[in-house]
Amino acid sequence: MRKFFFVLGVGMTLIGTSASAQCFKKIVAGQDFFLAISQDGTLWAWGENGSGQLGDGTTTDRTTPVQISTATTWAFIAAGDNHSAAIKTDGTLWTWGNDSYGQLGNGASGSVTSPLQIGSDTNWKEVAVGDRGSLAVKTNGTLWSWGGNTNYYLGNGQSTSYVSQVPVQVGSATDWNHIYGNALHGLAIKNSGTLWAWGYNNYGQLGIGSTTNSDVPVQVGTASDWKEIATGDQLSLALKNDNTLWAWGTSNSSNLNIGTAASPVQIGTASNWKTVSVKKYSTSSYALLTRADGTLWAWGNDTSQQLGNGAGTTNYSSPTQIGTNTNWANATAGYLQSSGIKTDNTFWVWGATSLVGNGTGETNSPTQYACTALNVIEQNASKDIKFYPNPATSKITVSGVKVSKVSVYDQSGRKYDLQTVNNEINVSKLTSGIYILVTETDKGTFSDKLIKN
Repeated sequence: MRKFFFVLGVGMTLIGTSASAQCFKKIVAGQDFFLAISQDGTLWAWGENGSGQLGDGTTTDRTTPVQISTATTWAFIAAGDNHSAAIKTDGTLWTWGNDSYGQLGNGASGSVTSPLQIGSDTNWKEVAVGDRGSLAVKTNGTLWSWGGNTNYYLGNGQSTSYVSQVPVQVGSATDWNHIYGNALHGLAIKNSGTLWAWGYNNYGQLGIGSTTNSDVPVQVGTASDWKEIATGDQLSLALKNDNTLWAWGTSNSSNLNIGTAASPVQIGTASNWKTVSVKKYSTSSYALLTRADGTLWAWGNDTSQQLGNGAGTTNYSSPTQIGTNTNWANATAGYLQSSGIKTDNTFWVWGATSLVGNGTGETNSPTQYACTALNVIEQNASKDIKFYPNPATSKITVSGVKVSKVSVYDQSGRKYDLQTVNNEINVSKLTSGIYILVTETDKGTFSDKLIKN
């Protein structure tokens, strides 16, 4: 029995051999674009692409995910204003997008539209990218920076604005563990669990008890139990090892309701927070969080229904539960678009997203995006099974098997269940176009390309 494979979705690339959903395990948001690593280690991107920040070799905006290169070994990703960075499982560092300030670290200038390896080192651990610069830590515990030193972003003790086109080590410490960065400030956690910050500090976003800028890493308080950080333009959010939530900086224009705090302050009394994400750019910020019980929470500005509360543009001045589902694994706050992954590996989007609603408009509550668009659909070419007529107008007849369930997927990956009676499939309600027809039968699940007139 011969088998053929179709790609579902324009511009998609073969990445598997199963008709089951192949979805994302990691998503990060930049300025109006997203990067994601799929379950099989492939890299995907969508959104604005004027500087090549998606990495697909073009500067064309993408409304649905496109695969970036053919590699299946992507391990860590970071998205900035209009450039991106990633680390593979072999420890190599890759960057692409805008390079006006040397933020790609390739020793040159000019935008790059596909992932470009930086140097030959194979011990990169984590990378963070901002507006004009990039930060990273290696597996040996050293801290590195490159790009523009606007407002002391590089953290290397230089108070002047200059450009470093290649990674340069920051200090001599070898106990750096995690790195986080925004447009103009950086944060890092050491092996000891202490938190350090540097860069622009006009609203106290460094958390060091003042609004004084710092050109070198400065310890944030004395706590040694920091776990995870999320950085916005003018504020920072964090989780501690006891799963409490903390914030500092300003929220005056974002409805996060923390006022202005130059040092970390605890938010509420809950001690079961699991993940935290905050909008990286613009002052009208918002945050998405999940708890250990699998619930989803939102907080802040809701200008484009990005909180997902199903109630239009309703701002929340404190973390508020969204829906009643208890299977959220994590959620990501984009510019005005939100996304989340559930424990069953399904992918959900809401806000001003192009992935649902026929590519336009907004959705005010989490809506599943069918990741079949990331898959290869297996077609069984057995002569014993026939689908006819094809092209079809109102119905299709299946012969050679007993049909139990039928679904189709359009080219954006959206799934539609179809009615079937006595092996006749009703396709009259489908709009004209090309679909993948997936038919569950007594002899297995089969698929075929369907043209609807």
